[in-house]
Amino acid sequence: MSVPSMNIWYVSQISQSEVFYQQLLGSAAIESSPSFAMFQLNSSAMLGLWSEPDVLPPLSESQATVRQSGELCLLQSHRAAVDQAYQHCLNQEFAIAQVPSEAEFGYSFVVLDPDRNRIRYLVAS
Repeated sequence: MSVPSMNIWYVSQISQSEVFYQQLLGSAAIESSPSFAMFQLNSSAMLGLWSEPDVLPPLSESQATVRQSGELCLLQSHRAAVDQAYQHCLNQEFAIAQVPSEAEFGYSFVVLDPDRNRIRYLVAS
């Protein structure tokens, strides 16, 4: 059985995205090059960032203009951790798509990366 262990997101400016995720996650990329950066999210999951012009096989014109639908969820142990992450994002002046609030699946907020990808901090209910 295959186990998902890495998400790769295509980004328009790798250096800008790498700085954003370093500030967001509080750790440096474990791998970094002019076209790719990889962050360790936990012991079994990683997030890769790949510069759109360097993606292989190359993206078609229609693929390059469509952003992903979905979001990266960063599970937190309790509400205070979500609130602390929210305050960190505000201090960094990151774009906030949703302030902390309760939903049917738990307490969360959403921040946007430089390419408008959604990152949700969540305490699952």
